[in-house]
Amino acid sequence: MEDNIILELKKVIFTGNGIIVKTRKNNIHILYENIKHTSYHKKNFINYLLIYGLDIAPGWMMIKLKEKISRRDTIIFKIGYKDLMKLPKKILDILSID
Repeated sequence: MEDNIILELKKVIFTGNGIIVKTRKNNIHILYENIKHTSYHKKNFINYLLIYGLDIAPGWMMIKLKEKISRRDTIIFKIGYKDLMKLPKKILDILSID
């Protein structure tokens, strides 16, 4: 994995080659090629009213993987909308924002 850091958040680091998610026990390295689908729900009044119909809560990003990593096929983490717009183009191309 490349060491060039594009965006570093509290629990997530976006690099030129993939994503590093920091957990309590270890770090999870996700390559961009292993991402099947990503989604994000903005924090707004309508999404809070419809929270029971959404698959994740508003303000959280969900990444579904093609192959399991550490027995996980889905990774979810909190990210602000302002930070979301700073993400690499590779992620923004496959990201669905509601």
